[in-house]
Amino acid sequence: MQKGINLASRDFKNNVIGLINDSSLPPILIKYILNDLVNETNIAMEDMIQMEYKKFQEDLEQEGKKRLAQNKSNYKKKDGKGEKEKCQNIQKT
Repeated sequence: MQKGINLASRDFKNNVIGLINDSSLPPILIKYILNDLVNETNIAMEDMIQMEYKKFQEDLEQEGKKRLAQNKSNYKKKDGKGEKEKCQNIQKT
């Protein structure tokens, strides 16, 4: 079973605090380390956003192709005349 986001977040914070306390490093060094981690996390987040955006664009393209194929199938001939031909005949009269 997977933890919920809130419980996992709380546990993560507690683990980081425990590591900081156990490290016995001076606060200024901890600050630099945490800043580096924040920067790396921001880069990873931007990479994930770009991947999600690319996937979203690909999904939109696929959906567009599906809709185009469905629209084309709507113009298949029925009773000897296609829907498109029927619409053109109505406009001509």
